[in-house]
Amino acid sequence: MIGRDRELDTIKVTLENARAGCGQALFLVGEAGIGKSRLARAAATAAEDARMIVLRGRAVQSASPIPYRPLAEALCAAVRTEGPPEDPELLPFRPALGRLVPEWRDDRIEGADDSVVVLGEAVLRFLRIMAADRGCLVVLEDLHWADPETLMIVEYLVDNLASEPVLCIATIRVENENPALRLARQLESRRACPVFDLEHLDESEVARMVMDCLGAPEPSQGVV
Repeated sequence: MIGRDRELDTIKVTLENARAGCGQALFLVGEAGIGKSRLARAAATAAEDARMIVLRGRAVQSASPIPYRPLAEALCAAVRTEGPPEDPELLPFRPALGRLVPEWRDDRIEGADDSVVVLGEAVLRFLRIMAADRGCLVVLEDLHWADPETLMIVEYLVDNLASEPVLCIATIRVENENPALRLARQLESRRACPVFDLEHLDESEVARMVMDCLGAPEPSQGVV
């Protein structure tokens, strides 16, 4: 990992804070190919090394985005690897979570409260239970393609993670103005969470990368 020491150091601190029950969210923003996913993978590796639960979800480009896709993918991964949590705390929220977790789809109740707030709280409690005493990292990638419903849940999580053992990291492109980027800026402006704007590597960092890739102690300036 070259040129991202500040970001990686902050991520490691926030992971430790999450394990101690002081969660938060942070956004990695930048142009395509600048290293957002690479940094998110480094965060996931650090979390796994610390024996934290790691959940991943991704938004995909589509003419008709599927509601809640990144969140459903993350929660389904948890159920697939750990099994559906049976904690009594989740019982009132299983009808809401049935929108994301197929195992609980039969728990849906006709006329149940389908508000975003209820689903946001349901996701928050699901993550709390999965984290237990180990902590949890949730990585949501490519939120520039996310549906509005997903972004509303992300905002709810950002506002309510402070006392939870959960860190949420989201990646967003900046080439075109998009709702996810606007949300990240709004949350940053009210100090709800940090936003890391990933910049290009400078010449010395590019030289280090070339040396690492080629295994050459002194690559030529032309190659750099």
